[in-house]
Amino acid sequence: MKFLFYIYVFLPIFGFISCNSASSKAENDKSIIIAESKNSKYDIKAIFYGIHNKATDSNELDYKVIRYIIFKDEKSGKEIKYVAPEKQTEQATDLYFTDIWSPNEEYLILPIGKFEGLAVFEAKDALDNIKLNKYFDKIKVKSENSGWFWHDFEKWEDDSTFSFRAGLSGDMFAFKYSIANAELYCYQEKCEERNIGLNNKIEIKAIKKGDVEPKKIH
Repeated sequence: MKFLFYIYVFLPIFGFISCNSASSKAENDKSIIIAESKNSKYDIKAIFYGIHNKATDSNELDYKVIRYIIFKDEKSGKEIKYVAPEKQTEQATDLYFTDIWSPNEEYLILPIGKFEGLAVFEAKDALDNIKLNKYFDKIKVKSENSGWFWHDFEKWEDDSTFSFRAGLSGDMFAFKYSIANAELYCYQEKCEERNIGLNNKIEIKAIKKGDVEPKKIH
């Protein structure tokens, strides 16, 4: 009888603890909204979803990671989910960025993958083309003596030019790409001799524009 008494008393407690643990895990794995960015010209909202990594006993593990983006046409209500197609970049915590719209809101830039570069869409029909992975333009950079570089978007320079970093083995070199002119500008020694860019159509040589110190990959 005592054995049965302990079962009746403690089993619900164990069940409560187990359910709470499962619930906590589910909460930790649940995607949250990390940021939003709106294109006012075309009434498109980008909602960045991801996870919040936080350890209760450590201040070092406390950061948010974007995992995917939901694009919503606020006029029609249509929604499209964007996940970078390059599967090998799932562990790249800094793959996504939030500064996706050009200053004039005519272009949208998204990561394809760390080694696959950056994709450009025209904002006016972005949702349809995102669904098809149909790029208006794209850019990635490699060295003639090695493979494709690791890419990090930096910022928009003007309505149709953006800067990014690319490199391997710890050094990230400075580049800019002009969508309007389909020109790749580089900012390292002899980059016009070594590095090759690939856009949506052809291989393009980099045009040296000056010198910018490389930064270390993180």
